[in-house]
Amino acid sequence: METYVQKTFVNCILQCNLFISKIWKIKIIKLLAFLILFATYAKAQSPSLTIIDTIQSYIDSSRINQNVTGALLRIEKVDEWSNTWVSGVVDTTTNTALTGNEKFRVGSISKTFLATCVLKLADQNTLSLDDTIGKWLSASLVSVIPYGSHITIRHLLNHTSGMADAVDDPNSDLFTRFFENPFQQFNIDSIMFNDFPLLSPTNPPDDTLANYTNTGYWLLGKIVENATGMDYDKYIKDSIITPLGLTNTYIPSLSDSSISEPYVHGYDFNPFTSVTTDFSCQSISLPYSAGSVISNVSDLIIFYKNLRNGNIIPMNWVDSMQNCYGHNPANPNMYYGYGTLRVLSESNGIDWIGHTGGICGYVTYMFYMPSINSYVTCNFSSESSNPTGLYYKIMKYLQSITVGVASVPINNEPVKIYPNPASDYITIDIGNHALMNNCVVKITNILGQQVFQSSINKPQFNIDLSSCCGSGIYFIHIIDGQNKTIDSKKIILQ
Repeated sequence: METYVQKTFVNCILQCNLFISKIWKIKIIKLLAFLILFATYAKAQSPSLTIIDTIQSYIDSSRINQNVTGALLRIEKVDEWSNTWVSGVVDTTTNTALTGNEKFRVGSISKTFLATCVLKLADQNTLSLDDTIGKWLSASLVSVIPYGSHITIRHLLNHTSGMADAVDDPNSDLFTRFFENPFQQFNIDSIMFNDFPLLSPTNPPDDTLANYTNTGYWLLGKIVENATGMDYDKYIKDSIITPLGLTNTYIPSLSDSSISEPYVHGYDFNPFTSVTTDFSCQSISLPYSAGSVISNVSDLIIFYKNLRNGNIIPMNWVDSMQNCYGHNPANPNMYYGYGTLRVLSESNGIDWIGHTGGICGYVTYMFYMPSINSYVTCNFSSESSNPTGLYYKIMKYLQSITVGVASVPINNEPVKIYPNPASDYITIDIGNHALMNNCVVKITNILGQQVFQSSINKPQFNIDLSSCCGSGIYFIHIIDGQNKTIDSKKIILQ
């Protein structure tokens, strides 16, 4: 229905025939049509008041329970609705209420931006993921990196290089130096040459054993610069930020410790001064290419949605980016891809893909949740906080009100699959189910795409995974004659 304003606008045009040329009338009518369409679209994209109020209660309780000054949350339920929620204030001085547009430091979500650019260069044949780092970095630098001559760009991307993390390593004093003066300028080249030899013993590169490290993404920043002849931040801006129109996203210069308005202030305890400190303004010379991006919740969803839809790099590279097979037994629910984390918990039905970011003053989550077909970004104004519980509540709530999307429970019985991890053949033992229900077996990758299907005519049989699957994580589904999933199992192919 037309509103009173729309009707008045149309009447004004019709009554101004003598003063408006035909061409301009057409232009104005087209503009009006667009505005009407936009208003209708915007209205259709709003969630119900029940959803708004329920999720508001979740973010309020999560922020209050963790004693966080401010919290920002945005959800886009694909093709249905999107909304931004806020809780708390911009800062503790003015107590100004948050609006939802505030910027913040995204920390390690910067790795997703950088990894996207590396894959863009690989798509252009500027570099190869199988290049050893010695092809792009100086021999003197490679020589101080343990197993440096064996590390490839691929190892850096998914944290399987075996390198220690120069920031968190117990033999490193970088954090102490940072807390002494958060505005000081660090020299990454100097850190690489002087600190690398002092770090804890490391492992040789392993294609499946992940050890999360900021150090590898420092090296990737240097590789991008050497491959393009541009500063890494300029290449990210030209490849992602500007083409997508991310007006609230930028990377400041190494000497710029400020953050542009509007922004939410981030607070954390400073162990050097023993007081809670506002870390909103800080030097990015230490996080460097591993954590320097500034953005807001809306821009992050625009970025990640466009990335996953193949609008930045081709889909074959997106698929490889999300094929998260790097894993560390110490972190059993976390799998690492190229600038991507996959959080999997079979017992809780969790399957999130994206990245997290922690930096003094802020913690940020950016995930796509397949089970509810939704993008969710969140920022809490303290690195010591944890939005995981909030994300879990949101997932369970939206699952409960979404027909036909709830995740299938992954049980431990009755299906047995071995070996797991596997290198080629696997054996599937499903007991008597095949005899009763004319079952079929389907194999899907982590994106839900089917890569194999076969009917089952005996309780135990073998499948040659190497004929249909590359290295990575897959899900094997046993489905009966009524198209009901009997069981699903996760398997890693090395």
